[in-house]
Amino acid sequence: GPQAPVCGGGRALRHRRGAYGPTNALSNRRLTSSQAVIRVSKQYLPHMSSLLNDPRVTVFIGDGFKFLADNTSTYDVIITDSSDPVGPAASLFQKPYFELLRDALTPGGHISTQGECLWIHLSLIQDLLATTRSLVPVAEYAYTTIPTYPSGQIGFMVASKEAGRDLSKPLREVPNTRYYNAEVHKAAFILPEFGRALLKEGKDVRPKFGPAAATGAPTKKVLLLGSGAVARPCAEYVVRNPNNALTIGLCAACRTLKSAETLAADLPNTTAQSLDAGSEDPAKQAALEKAIAEHDLVISLVPYIHHVNVIKAAIKGKTNVVTTSYISPGIRELEEEIKKAGIVVMNEIGLDPGVDHLYAIKTIDEVHAKGGK
Repeated sequence: GPQAPVCGGGRALRHRRGAYGPTNALSNRRLTSSQAVIRVSKQYLPHMSSLLNDPRVTVFIGDGFKFLADNTSTYDVIITDSSDPVGPAASLFQKPYFELLRDALTPGGHISTQGECLWIHLSLIQDLLATTRSLVPVAEYAYTTIPTYPSGQIGFMVASKEAGRDLSKPLREVPNTRYYNAEVHKAAFILPEFGRALLKEGKDVRPKFGPAAATGAPTKKVLLLGSGAVARPCAEYVVRNPNNALTIGLCAACRTLKSAETLAADLPNTTAQSLDAGSEDPAKQAALEKAIAEHDLVISLVPYIHHVNVIKAAIKGKTNVVTTSYISPGIRELEEEIKKAGIVVMNEIGLDPGVDHLYAIKTIDEVHAKGGK
């Protein structure tokens, strides 16, 4: 009967799908480099691996590349059950491996390989499809749904040495299946538009994010006041958008320019400035007001007692403010001035303000209930 090696791990799931046919004449050969995979599969996945004991299946443990090179023009179908293209498995997605597959096929033979996920690996799939099409007359990408796989989807690179072969057309009925049928087979080749456009037309219609999305957008100037533990992650978040120009100033507790420069190190579009949000000195207050007025937004991560000073300066400069603190009585007193200035002062709101405190109390109560201290 037809000869079909399966290159990859030892669970034998692909054998189960491949060996069942109307004549039960298919001969499988499992190529794997790991005896441990087979042993563990037989022990913990007996249903999946049962066909490893089928008389139609021969298991070869060794170098699959050498095996293919030693068996040219031998096989009717070759299935690759590969890992993701990381480390040694990356070679299973490269041209030399596909050349071995092609050469090991009989005339008109077919290939099916693990094709990764449209949602995550589309560029890799595009390259893999181009490589396959450069070696055989027909190559297509298809996919199906598997809930336990990333994004609930896995793909297949399917190819044929037979020119003109329509891989999306089922050739026969497969009985006693729980998932596969002729309609599912045909639908597997119908791709979402973002995948179809790139793989069929070379046109990338995926949404653009980050630097690609920011091209041509107006620059926004952001002043970040503070040098605590939250300051660096906040700064990193702000400059993810390359159209944000960030200035890092300092709080009353960290008055050296070096501290700000350390925070700004390695960040794009970021400069450091020595400012003091807590000082009563008129010159330092004027410097704070000038800096805030020169920016579109000030993010105040200074100690909460200094937010009032920051907001007063923002009112004069008509600059919007974001803080990580709750509204204090001092901030509340500035509400009318904030409205007259036409600015927004956004304070801590959170998903559920105070929920962290409630859960802390809940945890303490649970510890006490169990006799803890």
